[in-house]
Amino acid sequence: MNILFYYTGYPSPILETELELIQSHQIQGDTINIFNCNSNLDNCFWNPNKNKFKCNICQSKFNNAIKLLDKSQFLNVHEFPKNNISHTTINIFNNVDDLKSFHYDDSNIGRGVASRLISLYRDHRFDTVKHSEQIVRELNSAIKIYDTFKHYISKNKVDKVYIFNGRITTEYPVILLCRKFNIKYATYEVAYTNNCYTLRENSIPHDVNTLSDEMFDLWKKHGESNIFNCHEYFKNKRARIQNLKFEDFATNQIINKLPLNLNNTKINIGIFNSTIDEYAAVEGWDNPLYNPDETVGIRMILEDFRNLNEYHFYLRVHPNMKDVSLKTSQLHDIEKLVSEFNNLTVIWPNDQVDSYSLLDACDKIITFGSTIGIEAAYWGNISILAGRAIYEKLDCIYKPANHHELITLIKSDLKALNNYSTLLYANREITHGIPFKYFKETKMINGLTVGTFNGINLKSSILSVFLYKTSRLPSYIITLLKSMFKKPL
Repeated sequence: MNILFYYTGYPSPILETELELIQSHQIQGDTINIFNCNSNLDNCFWNPNKNKFKCNICQSKFNNAIKLLDKSQFLNVHEFPKNNISHTTINIFNNVDDLKSFHYDDSNIGRGVASRLISLYRDHRFDTVKHSEQIVRELNSAIKIYDTFKHYISKNKVDKVYIFNGRITTEYPVILLCRKFNIKYATYEVAYTNNCYTLRENSIPHDVNTLSDEMFDLWKKHGESNIFNCHEYFKNKRARIQNLKFEDFATNQIINKLPLNLNNTKINIGIFNSTIDEYAAVEGWDNPLYNPDETVGIRMILEDFRNLNEYHFYLRVHPNMKDVSLKTSQLHDIEKLVSEFNNLTVIWPNDQVDSYSLLDACDKIITFGSTIGIEAAYWGNISILAGRAIYEKLDCIYKPANHHELITLIKSDLKALNNYSTLLYANREITHGIPFKYFKETKMINGLTVGTFNGINLKSSILSVFLYKTSRLPSYIITLLKSMFKKPL
């Protein structure tokens, strides 16, 4: 088989995962072709402004990685052309929706660019005019990648393509080409489980239907023998015992702390929102009830209950937004709700109110796809899903088809549903992922795992790292001075 790999960044364990997959195919006798940007793209996910010293770190690590592979096993490295081969005119976009709909060669590459920049700015409605220069840079990279791969695919036989992540500027164009030319592809990502990675065949790591199908498949494989561990998953999360890789957002909350104004004589409804920037431009994650986003839905709910004084709503803003500016669209929209509705109490991301105690104190829980929705169902709460989620097909949650049905559920005398199916979600969380054979994780640094590949700790050259850190010194000094002279709030 002719296998194509597209190398787009150096952080561990991304590069090591690529090496893992390459070596596996080498053992099978497949021909491997690797595309390396060699600093010839306008930017990438890891280096959005193209710091040349950061490019050098990346290329140094890539070159060291290639030395670990068996070059006699049909291994070819290709580079992107140095010249800019894009011949399209890119106009200023009025808004993010315009960017998301941008097509090149009948392919919607604007979606990947929008997804990338929404993540970069942590704002699902970022100012496209203000950031027009960055948009052009991203689109130029996307178009160059698209044209380069289209040219290669038209001249060479490709049986399968491997791509990291798949949803952003530098990867999404390759997926679009694979779909256009009916080429098999697989996307890889970091796994929650230790010493594992994820691999999605002909899909991306964020596809809600793929993840849902995986949940049911893993239950068939492990579920009945894993029930005790599934219960422990929920119990550990509530006890703040973190066994998986990613951040526990309840860590800074004070156990049993509730909002000071909580009134048990009222019908209290807990709303747990999601972080819109995580999925705003990802295929399939559009909210099926509310357009353009879930905050509009929250407004509609509050409006319908404005004159029903027996109800009060508590909006727990997702703790993942603790470092996001209040000026971003989602938080700005929520601030407006505070000033307009007396039936709402907002619990901001940094607030130490205990999310689990809030679950128990409320009569019903509404979520828009966050994990707390399935946790609420596990702990015997009435859980209503007003968006898309991996667990949306489970029978432990209420799932209204529209706003009217949601309002009816809030007003109805409901009982918590059987929580047995919540275990399917927990089982996926603790069992998904493919164990590494050649890479061994040893520790975590800044949220990413590092380790050894075939016993070797893969690094960039000392010189490239030194030059990069030296280049960053002025900005470090400026940041330090600003913090020193910043007026107290």
